[in-house]
Amino acid sequence: MSGPSFHPSRWNNVTRWGLVGVGVIVVATVALICLRKWPHNGAPQAPARDASTLIGTLITLYALFLGGFTGLVGFVVKAKASPPWKVVAVEFLIAGATLDLIRIWDSTTHDLFKAATHGLNPHEIRDDINDFNHFFVVNVIVVAFAVLAACLGPSRFAPQARSGNSAPRR
Repeated sequence: MSGPSFHPSRWNNVTRWGLVGVGVIVVATVALICLRKWPHNGAPQAPARDASTLIGTLITLYALFLGGFTGLVGFVVKAKASPPWKVVAVEFLIAGATLDLIRIWDSTTHDLFKAATHGLNPHEIRDDINDFNHFFVVNVIVVAFAVLAACLGPSRFAPQARSGNSAPRR
C-alpha cells in the first residue's frame, strides 16, 4: 500500500469547493478594481502634498503579505492535513499572492506614478486607503483559511489503523 487512498468523489468535492473559493477571490479582485475606477463625488479635488509615502507604505504591506504567503505554502505542504485540504489551501495562497502582485502592480503603475508626478487629491487618497482595507480583509481570510486547513488533522477518509497488537508494516 503506497499511502492513504481517497474516495474520488470526496476528492473532487473538496477540489471543486477550492476552485469555487479561488473563483470568488478572482471575481472579488476584479470587482474591487472596477469599483475603484468608478467615479465618486465628495472630497475636495485639491492635490495632497506628498501621497507617495502612503502609496509606498501600502506597496510594502502588500509585499509583506506576499512574503507571508510564500512562507505559509511551506507550512501547509509540510502539515499533516489531508491532501485535498492542502491542495485547496495552496490554491487560496496562490490566488492571494496573485491578488497582491496585481495590487503592487496597480499601486506602482497608477497610484505611485500619479502621486509622484501630479499629486493625489483627498478623494484619491481615501480611495487608496479603502482599497487597502478591502484587500487586507481578503488577505486575512486567505491566511486564516490556509492555517485552518494546515491544522486539520489527518483525513477522515484515510484508512483507519488496525486495532490489536499488530505492528506497523515497514
